Amino acid sequence: MKKKILNIINDLDYGGAEKILSKIVNKNLDYENYIISLNTNVPMLDNELNNYQNKIYTLRFENNLYLFSNIYNIIKIVKKINPDLIVCWMYASCIVSILFRFFLKNKIIVWNIRQSLNDLYAIKFISRLVIRITCFFNSYPDLTIFNSKNAMKQHESYGFDIKKSFYLPNGIDEISDNKIKKNDKNSLRKRLNLLPTHKIVGLIGNYKPWKDHKLMFKSINEVIKKDKNVYFLLIGRDVNKNNLNIINDENYIKNIKNIKLLGFIEHKYILDYINLFDIYCSTSTNEGFSNTLLEALSLNKICICSDVGDAKEILKSFDTLFKSGDYNKLSSLIIECLKNKDYYNKQFQIESQRILEKFSTNKMIETYKELLDNILLDIKNA
Repeated sequence: MKKKILNIINDLDYGGAEKILSKIVNKNLDYENYIISLNTNVPMLDNELNNYQNKIYTLRFENNLYLFSNIYNIIKIVKKINPDLIVCWMYASCIVSILFRFFLKNKIIVWNIRQSLNDLYAIKFISRLVIRITCFFNSYPDLTIFNSKNAMKQHESYGFDIKKSFYLPNGIDEISDNKIKKNDKNSLRKRLNLLPTHKIVGLIGNYKPWKDHKLMFKSINEVIKKDKNVYFLLIGRDVNKNNLNIINDENYIKNIKNIKLLGFIEHKYILDYINLFDIYCSTSTNEGFSNTLLEALSLNKICICSDVGDAKEILKSFDTLFKSGDYNKLSSLIIECLKNKDYYNKQFQIESQRILEKFSTNKMIETYKELLDNILLDIKNA
């Protein structure tokens, strides 16, 4: 009989942790997987997790009125499934699992921490409080998995017991030729009113303080001063003309002709847009391990990233990192890489294959399965 894993996650919106969870459960792992989404936002059910409709439970922790009924329901669900392992994805889920030590004392608990602590003040107060609580109770899980070496060191300084922790980076699937077609690229350019001569820089990230879109707009202003033939595609939830923070940004207003706000795009189409980019940018002040960075590398794109999370680990062979918050350095890197595009394209093509072999989905899942097998065996033999 298969062992049961209950995955608890904040929600099933499109994000880094959600993507990795969907990859893992769809590969089966010789386990029977169940999922609890703490919040009602579950768009991934329509596609990536469609086969798990009957094994996903949705709660309403986003509404404080349902707090006690949610706590009652989650304990009830755990007792019903009676999993061999409970795997918690991100901080809020980790805090919920603390309850199990009081009500379900014999459960094996694994935490997945997927965020660095570079810029805590870019995060809401309640989120900072949740992080502090998680750090305080870090001895509760039987194992903590970090997807970032940098984040692992940072959490150790906050009191995490690293002896019970393991570094497991995200994985990327090999991009097959049939996923990306030249004709699709050309038609997408036309749809976006982009000429073949236009240079394209892209940024992908939901509008959150730690994604630092303001920094990107400052850099865009500097780039456009030097080259008016550069166009910027910004993709992510709330990255649209309904966002007052964006449309009132003076640097956006000055360069509006060269900026396309594309808003939320389903992940199954993201590769088509990345394939348009000459350069992929990340301006985050907080990041664990970027899936989108790996996706850009899988398409041999020039990548310019802030030096947070494991970007330094992934791009250590390149000189395209900048200190987070430094818009002058970001803009100069964009200008430099576009000016010497052939050189940088060659460098990234050479190194991308090595990077992707190191961070493959298959390797990630094999290691993940081994970790879970070992923790089950260790607890059994204890």
